[in-house]
Amino acid sequence: MGRRARTARRVAPIAVLAAAAAVLTACGDRRLGWGVVLWAPQPGIGGSVFSISEESDIRDVYRYAASGPDGAEVSGELARWRVRLFTDREQAAAFAAAFSGLVDTFGYAARNGLPVRSAAGAGAAQVYRLREGEAVKIVAREAEPAAVGPYTNFWYQVLTSDGTEGFTFGEFLPLFDTEGDPQAEADRLRRKDSPWDRIAAAAWRPRYYAGMLASGRVDLRRVDAGYGFTIDPAGEAGGNARVRLPDVDLAFAYERVDRVGDDIFVLQGGGVRIAVETDRSIAVSFRDRGRLRTERFVILDTPVDDLIAAERARRDRIYDALRAGGPALRSDAYGEVVLEPERRFRWSGFERLVPAVVPADAPGTGAVELRLHLPAALRAEYSGVLTLAFDRGDRSMPAAAVTFLYSRDDTGIRLVPAGGVDDARLLVTGAAAAPLVIYFRFAD
Repeated sequence: MGRRARTARRVAPIAVLAAAAAVLTACGDRRLGWGVVLWAPQPGIGGSVFSISEESDIRDVYRYAASGPDGAEVSGELARWRVRLFTDREQAAAFAAAFSGLVDTFGYAARNGLPVRSAAGAGAAQVYRLREGEAVKIVAREAEPAAVGPYTNFWYQVLTSDGTEGFTFGEFLPLFDTEGDPQAEADRLRRKDSPWDRIAAAAWRPRYYAGMLASGRVDLRRVDAGYGFTIDPAGEAGGNARVRLPDVDLAFAYERVDRVGDDIFVLQGGGVRIAVETDRSIAVSFRDRGRLRTERFVILDTPVDDLIAAERARRDRIYDALRAGGPALRSDAYGEVVLEPERRFRWSGFERLVPAVVPADAPGTGAVELRLHLPAALRAEYSGVLTLAFDRGDRSMPAAAVTFLYSRDDTGIRLVPAGGVDDARLLVTGAAAAPLVIYFRFAD
């Protein structure tokens, strides 16, 4: 993940409430030292130098009392973790001057478990692990970038909200400026920087659609404009997601979206996990009939309706070419086939092909299917593949289908029963082992 938030370098003025010679009004010689505010609890005091009068171990605070710029007494408490204490006023002022450019600069962890180390180096001991999105105060930056694995970036000295100080490598630590609540700003930036909005808005289609487009072999039985993965966000209250494929149609109501890793999102309450693989591909895991299932979805450049229309047009062109010599095809041995409109056929006189080629219970009508393709090795010998799917009286039964390799010449069409069929890839694997050649001539 690259740096996407702005690296802040805006200089904020230091409010030195103690001025050059702060006078303690209530504590006399009980002064502990001088403190510089690192993580201000409210705007306007970050980087300020306070004269610290005392501390409370019970409340874990420093108490300060000083003269403000207008001479009025200023006093209060600051949590000790927010302050760096110095015994010498000049040291405090020098640190405040170096810190001035980072007064309003924070960062957040762009990955879960980002380590905070005891020193600026990958081999230093871990003193803290940041949860993803956790905001930290940037205290200082090393002078030169360093190489850690494949990355080159700066080491930053950071302060966590529980008072832990250490060093974090900058590759997964986007920086930002704010005078408000840094955690709220980090959350806002993460939402803006997160791919979630794009995921929710995209039209996700089954990955096999892309394979069909690439190969030019489109199976209309497995393509539908409604197939895919859709998300209907309902704001912070959650929303609904749906997975629809040829064999499944499931809806999931979720309560919220949690980002649990690098580009991994969980729809809490819905049991759906989304892993972003590329800008155009996601893996969606969900429960289907009690078992975990993962399906991949992609963004297509071609609308699904256009994909379907193009495949139908391809089949129409092939069918029109078959009918071009005349819709009736005749064979002295195997009867007559009439190619009717809408890719329908009537076949009479095929008794000699029963049952070796045509099923015994096949009627003389059916549909001409043109979904199968020739492998490259057969394209020199054959023109294409057609399947005659005979009608069934019982529509619940699968069609009795016979697939042929065909070649067309000026006088007719030669049919050879196909051997195996790779249905997943829509390819025939060759002619039958002992092929029967059936020649139909175009009827006058």
